[in-house]
Amino acid sequence: YLKDGVLTIADEQGSEHSICRADELKIIGKHNQANALAAAAVSFFSGISPEIIGEAARRYGSQCVVLSVDCARVGGSYRVFAKGGRVDTGLDALEWIRRGTGDGAGEIVLNSIDTDGVRQGFDLPMLRAVCGVTSLPVIASGGAGSIQDFVTLFREVPGVDAGLAASIFHFGEVEISELKACLDREGIPVRR
Repeated sequence: YLKDGVLTIADEQGSEHSICRADELKIIGKHNQANALAAAAVSFFSGISPEIIGEAARRYGSQCVVLSVDCARVGGSYRVFAKGGRVDTGLDALEWIRRGTGDGAGEIVLNSIDTDGVRQGFDLPMLRAVCGVTSLPVIASGGAGSIQDFVTLFREVPGVDAGLAASIFHFGEVEISELKACLDREGIPVRR
């Protein structure tokens, strides 16, 4: 439910958990808002109760379950972070993605905390490692600073299915139509 403009979920014990501001979901579009709410809830609660991934997959189908993972390097391994990348959960990211895959997630969104906002390219080594442990579609997030970063992503990590970016589009540095045209010219499949 919405409480003061924030998507809030109550768990079985009655504790309330703030997920995100409702206006953050509006960019997804009114037809997909319910799916966005469900995805936000699964992403949040999977950290508290990992069983929710399998429960959601059984109830709604794997195609509706997106495992969003905020990931960073810690001591030579990849770790899952929570609370917008501020809290190290101690979970090994590759094991977490394997588990999510086995439990019924339908796709992975991998946000590299190490490259997010840096705009120097996607985290190719991390993405290669993730693609090596799952057969699910992988969406790369964090690091895009130019059109060339997308070309490099799809050329260097062919297991990645999509690239995600925000600021380069929001600030008008790259036009989506320009990006799609370049990817098409490079022979990289893109929805037109």
